[in-house]
Amino acid sequence: MKILKAKPLLNHVITTADRYESTELKDGLLSTKEAEGDIKFEQRIIAIGPNCFDGLNVGDLVLVNPMNYLRPEHSLRENSILEKSRDEVNMIISWPLIDINDRECLFLYDRDIDMVIEEWENDEGDNTDSGKVVKTEETEPRKVAGKKAKQIVS
Repeated sequence: MKILKAKPLLNHVITTADRYESTELKDGLLSTKEAEGDIKFEQRIIAIGPNCFDGLNVGDLVLVNPMNYLRPEHSLRENSILEKSRDEVNMIISWPLIDINDRECLFLYDRDIDMVIEEWENDEGDNTDSGKVVKTEETEPRKVAGKKAKQIVS
């Protein structure tokens, strides 16, 4: 089934699922803060459910908190010195993705949104004009146990 338009129920929010592109990364290189293809934490609201917070509106630029979507990923790591295998756990972000009208979107709860971004300044020194959102500033991803969480598509 191809979804053309959707209206979320209760306190659900549908946002864009914008990803980092190579042109957005510093000098075209991958850094420890973000990687090409990772979903950004700043997204634009496409639709909101009837029971969402009053402060959220369609078109708002918001900061998404991925903590509810962190999942452990187990892998065996060989230790040649001790000749034993041990379980290594990495935390990954499993985003709730849906396709609407051939566009990838995030299907979130209102509690997954930390704030509405109203003003900021990007690397080129541009900022907002009379409260209108123009361009997002990239924020540092949250770290879990001192390591950057990997992102996967569920």
